[in-house]
Amino acid sequence: MPSKSPKKADVKKEVTTIPENLKIFAEGKDFRVEAYIEEILKKPEALVDPQSALLEHCSELRGSKIILHDRLIDLLNSNYKDFIGLPAKLEGTSEFVADVSRELDAIRSQIATVAESTKDVVDRFKSTFERRTVILKRREVLETLQLAHGAHKKLVLLLEQAAHPLSFGSGKEKKETKNSLLNQYRAKIEANQVEKCEVKQTDGLATSATALERAANQLIRLRVSVAKVTNFQLIESLKKDIPALESKFSKLACQKLIQAVRTSALEQVNQLLCALTFADMIPDAEEVLREQLVQPTIDSLLTSKTLLRVIENAASLNSKESQTIESIPKSPSDCNTLYQLIELTINRVSKTCEPVLKVARFPLNGFGIVSRVIAPEIFRSLRIHGGSKLFATYPPHAFLAHYKASRRMIKVLSDLCPSDKHRAVLRDSPDLSTFETRWSLNVYFQLRFQDLRKPVDKVTSLAPKVLMPSKNSKNKYALTATHVTWEAVLQCWSPEIWLAPLTHRFFKATVQILRAYSVWVTEGIDSLMSKATSKVDSKRMVNDKIKRKINEEDDDVDIKSEKVWSESVPTLLKIEADITALCSGVQNGELFKVALQRLVEASPSAQQQECRHLLIEGFSDVLGELRGARQQCVDLVVAKVAHQCCKGLLAGTPRIKLKYSMTGNAPPTSPSSFVAEIFTPLKDFAVIYAEIPSVKSQIESEVKDSATDTSSASLWLIEMVGERIAEQYYTAISDLLAVVKRTEAILTRFNKNKRTSSKMSDADKIRLQLRLDVNQFSTNFNGILPNSKATSTAHIALEKLMSLVKA
Repeated sequence: MPSKSPKKADVKKEVTTIPENLKIFAEGKDFRVEAYIEEILKKPEALVDPQSALLEHCSELRGSKIILHDRLIDLLNSNYKDFIGLPAKLEGTSEFVADVSRELDAIRSQIATVAESTKDVVDRFKSTFERRTVILKRREVLETLQLAHGAHKKLVLLLEQAAHPLSFGSGKEKKETKNSLLNQYRAKIEANQVEKCEVKQTDGLATSATALERAANQLIRLRVSVAKVTNFQLIESLKKDIPALESKFSKLACQKLIQAVRTSALEQVNQLLCALTFADMIPDAEEVLREQLVQPTIDSLLTSKTLLRVIENAASLNSKESQTIESIPKSPSDCNTLYQLIELTINRVSKTCEPVLKVARFPLNGFGIVSRVIAPEIFRSLRIHGGSKLFATYPPHAFLAHYKASRRMIKVLSDLCPSDKHRAVLRDSPDLSTFETRWSLNVYFQLRFQDLRKPVDKVTSLAPKVLMPSKNSKNKYALTATHVTWEAVLQCWSPEIWLAPLTHRFFKATVQILRAYSVWVTEGIDSLMSKATSKVDSKRMVNDKIKRKINEEDDDVDIKSEKVWSESVPTLLKIEADITALCSGVQNGELFKVALQRLVEASPSAQQQECRHLLIEGFSDVLGELRGARQQCVDLVVAKVAHQCCKGLLAGTPRIKLKYSMTGNAPPTSPSSFVAEIFTPLKDFAVIYAEIPSVKSQIESEVKDSATDTSSASLWLIEMVGERIAEQYYTAISDLLAVVKRTEAILTRFNKNKRTSSKMSDADKIRLQLRLDVNQFSTNFNGILPNSKATSTAHIALEKLMSLVKA
């Protein structure tokens, strides 16, 4: 069967489709022959025989070219009939185009007519708008001129009304005002107060205040109107009148303000302050208040004569009396201190300006009555009338009283300020800065530091041999030098000396005084050691010169050495106790608490924990030096006391062998006699140590708190000395047992052929005696150290000693 003919769309698609291998020539804009051939050669089949592959591809391209040529011819033949019949289809087109052209010309002419008429309308609108703008501007100018003229006229009228309030108003109002004044006068007569009668014209003041408040509004309008318009004769004339009007307004407003303040008319004060604020005349008002109210009041109180008398009184008072704050007197002649005089002055000025201070708050907080009027005037008066005597650094207690009075004055003035903004103005004011520069704080500190260092330098310059206990029974320190040092560092922070701006300097002074004491203690200990050594060495030299016998010389030297050290141990114990108490007071005692309190007062913004860390870090170095000196004392005391305790022990332990070796003595039943005397020197020095004031107070405090009769104050002495004795006892027994063991071995070797005796051997007698001695030693040691922990080093040494003599 014949195949079906393809559809027309398929034929068209087949005719117009480009062969696949020719699409690259049609689509590639940047076609290059070399790149095309490289792509062909990259195929797998071209790798074996590139020439054959290129020839085969060339044959395919020729076939595709023939196919493309045939398809182009088919496309031309398919549209040839339409191309040939095209002229017939275009017949009548010219007439149609001509008709359309005529219609378009008519429309174009109509549009031109409409555009011309629209342009005329727009031009007329622009002209009308420009004329309207000019008219509005002229109208605005006229209104401004009218407003300026009206404001000027009203301002003049209101100022005249404010100047003569009783000349305005109706007859009825004048009559009522007159009757009010007469009634006030009659009331004063009936109360028998005619001499003190001051009839207040409150109605006239109220009228003036209201008129001035309105006048301020008119003045603002006049200023704005004059600023808007220029080149007018009316405006120029008004400009010339404005300064005179402002001057008159300011004069009247300030005059009425003073009158309202003196009569305590709060409502009128409020109106007048508003008027002055609106008129931007706050400086004028402040200046008038300064000249007419504040300055006369201050000058009448802070006179040169009064200040000089107060300064002389402060110099004659002692440090504590000058710091005493008494009640504020009513008269300057009754003031004995600068603080009283300043407080009286501030109270008087505050009472004089009380209406203004009450009213000059938000929203009228533009007035700085305190920060710009009262405070600068007080500072000025103190500088001028007080002179150099007020700021003199000598005597220091008077300077301190004056400076603290000025601090309280600044605080009171700051509290009077209505807002933080005014406080900042007061704090940054040049008058306060000038006032502060007059106080020579550095000179004051140098004077105080010299006074504090004099007694310290005096006692620390003495040799250790003159160390004497303090005669004051209330003192907790055994040595005068320690007591003087403690009093000096406490005075650095006392209210009679300390100042907040000098906190860092007083802290350095405290550290310097403590370091001077530490150096003195260290040198004193070295001097005590060299003293004993020099006496022994000098004795040896003398003995060498006179050529005594060696044994007699050594005995004499030992006696002298023991005497020197027995005298130095109590002194070392006092030094140790004083250093311990001093370190406790500096680290967490009275000194630390008062220094922390002062540091917090000097830096209110800083937290207490931060101040505590600063103090701990600042005291760490000097405390380390003091603890090092204490440790040196402890080591010397322990060595010397242990040496005295061990004299009998070291001499008696070797004699046990002599007592039982080949002597035939009976086995021991009791400890040796020297054991009971081992701890006698330790007990004696413990009693001496317990009588030291700081140790005694600690013992009483511990006994009171724990309700027992024991204390840990001298625990370190007993433990450390006991441990040293136990160690030396252990060495002595070890040496003796080694000798006994060797002797026993020798005797066993010689007597091995002899019959064994049932009697206790000499070695067992020695061991039994040592066991009895050590048990008694342990009993005595536990008797003087009942509260010691079993894990202490002393008990460990004791357990080691007891394990040595166990069977």
